[in-house]
Amino acid sequence: MLYRSLAAALALIASVLQADEPLVWKFSAGEDLAFEVRQTSDVTLDSRGGEVRSKSDQTATLDWKVETVDAAGAAKVVQDIRRLQLTFDAPGGQGYQLDTDSEEPPQGLATMIAPVYRALTEHNCQLTVSPQGEILKSEPPEEVLQSLKNFPGAAALGKGGALYQQLLRPALIEVPAGELKVGQKWVSFIEAPLAMFGVEAAEFQYEYLGEREADGRPVAAIGVRLMLIPPEDENAAPVQVRVVQSEGEVLFDREAGRVHSARLESRCELKFTDGKQVTTGEVTQTATAKLAPAGE
Repeated sequence: MLYRSLAAALALIASVLQADEPLVWKFSAGEDLAFEVRQTSDVTLDSRGGEVRSKSDQTATLDWKVETVDAAGAAKVVQDIRRLQLTFDAPGGQGYQLDTDSEEPPQGLATMIAPVYRALTEHNCQLTVSPQGEILKSEPPEEVLQSLKNFPGAAALGKGGALYQQLLRPALIEVPAGELKVGQKWVSFIEAPLAMFGVEAAEFQYEYLGEREADGRPVAAIGVRLMLIPPEDENAAPVQVRVVQSEGEVLFDREAGRVHSARLESRCELKFTDGKQVTTGEVTQTATAKLAPAGE
């Protein structure tokens, strides 16, 4: 009886500790991939005049053209941002809409950001991506860098390759090399040169949840959370951001070697300091991504 109980216990432990095959991004020269990444935010500020609320909704449609793949599996990719759509709603008639596919000229505040969006969609970016999904090299076109220089508050958009990394999340997940066990955790970072907003970098915390099925295909489920890393002198920043809650999930198609879909929801506290006046608030952000046929 004792032998059977011990054997059963050992079998249970073995099943829990059993490792699954590694997750690997798979690239083929000449292959086309298309992503749709949507990011929304809902900001509420408590000011002396009452509550002020604004909302934004941005969708990026982009294609990857895989040019070459080296012996290690790293791919040189041409990224074509085919379309950017942005809606911003704010009180006092300060809202605007911007669609790079529209033939209508931008109006109001949209005229300030339109040159950056136009440069992003008219000029492709060169990327080198590892089999773990890490961007090894980013070569932003000069036209995009110039448009950022002329944009007020350009630091809030990131600079160079960081801008493209922020735009791609959460479609491009970094995965660890080697076999995975349920409960295994890892992290990845994105430069976020937003010191004036109390953010030095963004940290994504991942946890392998095991296998499941999505749209009839086996996928690896990965939990994801967002953490924001403040600069050394956090109190010097006029705006401070603190993550209160963050939770999401990435479904990775193991056979195809790419993200099937992803979703991340985060809620952050805001604190604005202007001299002796302090304004507090909250922002709720949602980011989703899905893979689609190229050119769709």
